[in-house]
Amino acid sequence: MSRSRLARGYFAVQAVSVAGWWVALWLRPEWRGLFRPFATPDAVLLGFAPADLLILSLGSALVAASSRQTNPRRALAWLVAGATVYAALYTLTLAIIGYAPFLSALLMIPAGGATAIAAHILDDDVSTVSPGGTR
Repeated sequence: MSRSRLARGYFAVQAVSVAGWWVALWLRPEWRGLFRPFATPDAVLLGFAPADLLILSLGSALVAASSRQTNPRRALAWLVAGATVYAALYTLTLAIIGYAPFLSALLMIPAGGATAIAAHILDDDVSTVSPGGTR
């Protein structure tokens, strides 16, 4: 399996995982307390759902579905990676200062790192393609 296919596979898994996570939190409200900042209403956590579903889930799905080595795929992969790393740093900061459980950070830090690595792999693939489309 090529590195590019593996990276696209990661984005596919991330797309499904993010969507599934939000569905689970919607269907099981008792789980929300494991992730939301302490002493805040569910709305504080649920407010992240639209951006997560649009950027992380849909964005990851579009990156995964694009088999062509193009600059738009490259840009979208880095947009998703940036959003994921931002979320990881946000959850880590909240956990460190004592405002949220560490579970969110423990899930987001590996996701942020893996997404950045996958984007880098796809970036390398685009960088090695000449303007004529051959390597």
